[in-house]
Amino acid sequence: MKNHLFFSNKFYCHFNCFRLFWPILIAFILVNITNCKPKTNETRDATQQPDIALFDTFARQIELSLNQGDPSFFNDHFLLDSLISPTISRFSAPHDFQAGFMAGMKEQIAVGEQIVSAMGMEGYYKLLWVKIDTAAPKNTTGAKALFRMVNAAGLDYHIFSLQKKQNKDSIIISDFTIVRGGVAFSDLILRLYLSGLTEHLDSTIENQMTDFEKQWLQYQPQIALIEKSLNENKYKPNKKKQQTIALKNLNDLPQPLRNDKLVLLMELSAAQYLGGKQLNETIVKFNQIFPDDPIVDLVVLDYYFETNKPSKTQLTAIDNIEAKIGNDPYLNILRATIYTKQNNYTIADSLLTKAIAQEPDNEEPWWDLIELRLRQKQFEQTVNLFAPMQTQFNINPAEFLLADGYDAFFTSTPYLNWEKEHPIPDSVRQVLQKPVGTFKLHEQ
Repeated sequence: MKNHLFFSNKFYCHFNCFRLFWPILIAFILVNITNCKPKTNETRDATQQPDIALFDTFARQIELSLNQGDPSFFNDHFLLDSLISPTISRFSAPHDFQAGFMAGMKEQIAVGEQIVSAMGMEGYYKLLWVKIDTAAPKNTTGAKALFRMVNAAGLDYHIFSLQKKQNKDSIIISDFTIVRGGVAFSDLILRLYLSGLTEHLDSTIENQMTDFEKQWLQYQPQIALIEKSLNENKYKPNKKKQQTIALKNLNDLPQPLRNDKLVLLMELSAAQYLGGKQLNETIVKFNQIFPDDPIVDLVVLDYYFETNKPSKTQLTAIDNIEAKIGNDPYLNILRATIYTKQNNYTIADSLLTKAIAQEPDNEEPWWDLIELRLRQKQFEQTVNLFAPMQTQFNINPAEFLLADGYDAFFTSTPYLNWEKEHPIPDSVRQVLQKPVGTFKLHEQ
């Protein structure tokens, strides 16, 4: 049990240090970088006709259950054993270590629960598309499902690999990737397993490793120190100087290591603090190596939203995300936010209206559009949104605006006409309404 306890304690310490599930594993494994070559799957016969409807129904059940805060459906179909076994069987490690790793992973990783926890009180999961995976293993049919996850931290995407055996209806989640994490869950497992193998290296195991993995083991101490420095210096007054040093140390690594995605994410993290030329150079470098990966565009959005500098760069990043992942109505909400900050209200209104038409069950563009129109004192256009919102969400939107003041709106003719047919109960008004005049500055 020694190896089991070693794994559990070491992993548990890192596992609880981060807010989201994927950065939890990323933070640990950035200290233990390696690079595995993806498995080559036999392409299934082109004559096999996968049941896309079955996969779509399955993906929608994932969406529904996670949005209800219930991870059981995900957990029932995410078979951790089958995901870990290929990694364990690849190397001739001691049996106790293999068993300890498997037990530790199963004990410490509750993936469904972590996704629900990451969503928080106001986050949600949204299925965007399901596509057939033409590279599924032999005797199986497969699909990829893309989900949007929005929470307090912002926007992210999760990609699920789904599989079912031929002549069977049961579907499993064979792998998944959180885009901001950079790599698939199976890859993270391999990297984590390799970090433990350093204590059991012999000539047999070394011969089973790729040249890159051997190189990684050689430079693991340096990478660990760089990662530690990046995390520690984020909160220090001289953080820019320290981030510059970290970048130099990253650039001193051998080229294959520098081109690894997780190492590049470390570089991108440091470049965010430096901004300007360094950030632009890192973005160009990342896009050259991983041209189809939207993570760098998500980072660009974060950077400019945090610095409160709306720009064409953000709009370009949004266009890039759309080109890489496909249509997502939420991107029009982000575009509208940028145009609103630029005081281009006409375009922002059009984008929010489009987002509502594309995804009417998402409340966010409705409220953003209400706020935008109230800001311009377009009271009639604001009230025009109330009836469809009442139908869609079974609410009276006016009740939710009381606490925000908007004195001029609540005394306007369009609203008073609405109130005749849809009065706000006195009990609600007493709880939410603020003294008249309190929010004049808010309206301005």
